[in-house]
Amino acid sequence: MKRLMMFIAMSVAGMGLNAQELEWGVKGGLTYNMTELGLGSAVSTSGEVFSGERSHNGWHLGLAVRDEIGDNFYVQFDGLYNETSIEMTGYDPNGQPISQQFTQNSVQLNLAPGIKVLRLLRAQAGLNGNIWLDDSFADTFGRFQLGYQLGVGLDLGPITFDVGYNASFQDHSGEWNGIPLSNDRGELLMTVGLLF
Repeated sequence: MKRLMMFIAMSVAGMGLNAQELEWGVKGGLTYNMTELGLGSAVSTSGEVFSGERSHNGWHLGLAVRDEIGDNFYVQFDGLYNETSIEMTGYDPNGQPISQQFTQNSVQLNLAPGIKVLRLLRAQAGLNGNIWLDDSFADTFGRFQLGYQLGVGLDLGPITFDVGYNASFQDHSGEWNGIPLSNDRGELLMTVGLLF
């Protein structure tokens, strides 16, 4: 984790060398949990979000820094606070099904290079790190998860719209109150931002 933080700090510091092309701003939006927690983890499709079958179960808010590299390329760093609710299911020691509402609080750090098309549309892919703030969740699945981010965006002047998918590189499993659970993290973030 220290290496990732050092890499992100050096990347953000390096962005300042090209300050005339540096943009920063605020962003926030809705988070959709794309993971079902339980013994048989399953990832739902994003089609459920757009068809209205799955409602948002969280929100995120934070800062974005974008460094333009030429006309069509950029590197973006996001630091977000993300809060989501998850329904966990599993089986107790007697084999009876059990479910529990669980709230995740995390700091997300995203670092992604991207490409611009027609100066309006963007596509990016990069690293996503989650630092869990909730002790119950961190005790079960670990304090930090490293993963990847895939996203597309639209820029209308200083206003930005993004749809991004974050997932973990590895499956995590643990025990919460004696109930074995697995967590294959996946979430869809729909975000509106303002860059200066």
